[in-house]
Amino acid sequence: SATHGLGIAYVEISVGKAEAAERRLREAREFLAAIGNIWWVDLVDGYLCEAVGAQDRPREFLRLADAFAASVQMTDRQNLVKRQLVLARADLLRGSAVEAEVAARSALKLVEPTDLVADHINALLMLAEVLDARDLGDAAAAARSEAVAKLRAKGNLAAIAHLSGSASRQHATLA
Repeated sequence: SATHGLGIAYVEISVGKAEAAERRLREAREFLAAIGNIWWVDLVDGYLCEAVGAQDRPREFLRLADAFAASVQMTDRQNLVKRQLVLARADLLRGSAVEAEVAARSALKLVEPTDLVADHINALLMLAEVLDARDLGDAAAAARSEAVAKLRAKGNLAAIAHLSGSASRQHATLA
């Protein structure tokens, strides 16, 4: 159940239920660490960063991101992609939009030739967020549009609705 929880946590994060995902991931991490499975722990840690980041808790996210970056690095493609996405968000939070874009594009380059659709969507959304921060709205819109098309192809309409709601809240905050 700990490993299956990752898929469920991804869905929870994508539809705006990051708190539930965080609880699920912390339980999974505890079990996987107890049995010494470092590959799964590393994977859970990446998702845990994502869940905390989605809850707008930047200090805790950065603490987790720094620990994730310093941890044993698994070199499979999925973990490498997740590391680049966590690095991109951390760079963005620290005010380094250029470095964040480099990390987001690196994640996208790693994931493009794979069938890791969820990671591809996350890389596109991170790139869009970074491009928005760099005032490159047209490029950000194109990346976001590609992510939405992939979500639509997967039938994840709840994630699309969550993205639309997040964008509306973001525009209201800026206005």
